[in-house]
Amino acid sequence: MHRSQLSSLRFSPRALALAGVVCALALAGAPALAQPSLIPEAPAPAPASYVRTDHYGLWVAGVDAAGFAAALATNEPGYLATSYLFGAPAVHLFHGNYKSFLGSISLRTGLVLGGMFIGSRFGDCGQPEPDWCELERTFLGGLIGAGSALVIDWFWLAEKETRVYTAPPALVRAGSLRANPDLQVSHTGDMMLGLRGSF
Repeated sequence: MHRSQLSSLRFSPRALALAGVVCALALAGAPALAQPSLIPEAPAPAPASYVRTDHYGLWVAGVDAAGFAAALATNEPGYLATSYLFGAPAVHLFHGNYKSFLGSISLRTGLVLGGMFIGSRFGDCGQPEPDWCELERTFLGGLIGAGSALVIDWFWLAEKETRVYTAPPALVRAGSLRANPDLQVSHTGDMMLGLRGSF
């Protein structure tokens, strides 16, 4: 019984035609499909990003105001000096802004000393010995330097730029296509032709 079915398949024109198609695909089509796609892959784009600027000048001003209020309430100028020298730099350090941390310390000390020096140069009131006139001008020069340092610190140093990256859009890339012909013959003599592969 099985022999008669095989002989009928072997000499059937339909079976021979299908077998010829399968052989042609196996010898010619399959190696070509197994090769990588000739379409070049699109280069991956640079991740999209933007620069976000965070301002925290109110934090710095609040620390300075708190030190000034504490000095007035307790009549202790040490609170004001401590807040002035270390309060704002600590806020910069808390926000991870190390450049402004160093800049704040430099400005708050350098401008005060520079203002005092300039004020003392203009403090000659015509007296042979230092008097209150010279001291007042030296103090005024230091006060102007301190005020300048506060303004620069609040409005220019108290900001931090952060680069924020966004997810790039999904891309469909041309990959490699692999396919092999598949021929199946059932016990009733029916033939099934298909392709198996991956992409």
